[in-house]
Amino acid sequence: MKINSIRTRLTLSSIALVIVFNLLAAVILGNMALNNTKKMRDSSLAETGQLLLSLLATHADDAGELLVALPPHREKVIWQAFRREGSLLARSHEAPHQALIVTNQNDFFATAKIGEDFWRVYIVTDAVTQIQLQIATLIETGVNRRTLLGFLLPGFISCLILSFSLPYAIQRGLLPLKKFSAHLDQGTGKRLDLLPEISLPEELRPVHKALNQALSRLHTLVQREKLFAAHASHELRTPLAGIRAQTQLIMLDSQGATQDSAKQVLQAIDRMEILLERLLLLARADLTQVELQPTAVHEVLMEEINRARNLYPRIKFNIMHSESICLPSDPYLLAMLIRNLLDNAAKHSQGDGVNLRLEKDHLSIQDNGRGLNAKLLAQQPEPFMRGDTDQEGFGLGLALTFRIAQALGIKLELNNLESGGLKVQLKWSNGRQSSLGTTLPTT
Repeated sequence: MKINSIRTRLTLSSIALVIVFNLLAAVILGNMALNNTKKMRDSSLAETGQLLLSLLATHADDAGELLVALPPHREKVIWQAFRREGSLLARSHEAPHQALIVTNQNDFFATAKIGEDFWRVYIVTDAVTQIQLQIATLIETGVNRRTLLGFLLPGFISCLILSFSLPYAIQRGLLPLKKFSAHLDQGTGKRLDLLPEISLPEELRPVHKALNQALSRLHTLVQREKLFAAHASHELRTPLAGIRAQTQLIMLDSQGATQDSAKQVLQAIDRMEILLERLLLLARADLTQVELQPTAVHEVLMEEINRARNLYPRIKFNIMHSESICLPSDPYLLAMLIRNLLDNAAKHSQGDGVNLRLEKDHLSIQDNGRGLNAKLLAQQPEPFMRGDTDQEGFGLGLALTFRIAQALGIKLELNNLESGGLKVQLKWSNGRQSSLGTTLPTT
């Protein structure tokens, strides 16, 4: 399972490291403690054996009386003393009559099983009397377990404590990153202003510097684009102003059909100037300046269909269904969006023409041409990117359509049909539209 949270990763990694470290530390320290305990036991056993052997060598003749003088008790240390010929000289109360270990070696340690228990045996021989002493102490196996448990238990408790405290500590440690992110949202917003100098941890300072450098480059590019848009606006409006003036003169000097045509030209000029203003707005980086207003989608659609019918008289535009939908939108940009789609469908349509369907949550435009290639369907088209078509054009319409749809908050979907052709859908949220209460007749 892939974990995308840095906090969760740090927490799990830290807990895993703590557990592994505690286990290793407990095992190492436990073994060290057991080894030290064994060394102390062997040292104590050897010292006791040397003292007892010295006592037995001095009182070898009355060793039995020494044994009798000791009261019976539960012994954790047993011993045996043998004469040179191997006969038993003396023993402790619970020591067996047979030798614990049969050996000719001297001054060494060994481990022997006596009954159900294991004993640590020390064997030493007096150099003068040749009395051999075998002294053994009981090896308590539970001590080893308790010793290891004594080291493991604190580690286990510390792991439990860390499991609850580490997430909080890591969250506190990542708090500067969260504050930095909030600062980016509040400080820059939708602008490209440089981030002000603030107090940041050392790890975030390179990020702050890199972001400011990137914002500086973006700011330069946006300024250049705005300057280009301003120049383009001036250069395009100048000839439009000349056309307007000449058309107005024609209106003054003409009558009848010529004057009506001049009025239509003036209306087209007004529309072109408005569209020019919207296009220049789209050329800028900040698309939030588009002011949305209640727009009757069906009216815009019918107006553009009538325009398309006049422009493409051989293409039949079939309105399968059309509801009266009102959306918060820009009527001029929405008209240009629909116009581009109708023009594209008309240029590529064959046979039955173009089918349109306006529902409460979407508008679909379907032609029966060759459709788009897989490359254009897989990605949002870029300017000057054209599909497989013999039609004339610069490849700007589809890319511009995507930008307008994005500015208006409309989702644009393109799908090839199995029967041939392209289906385009403009989708908007159900909560954005308000029905005007009528349904247009299908044609």
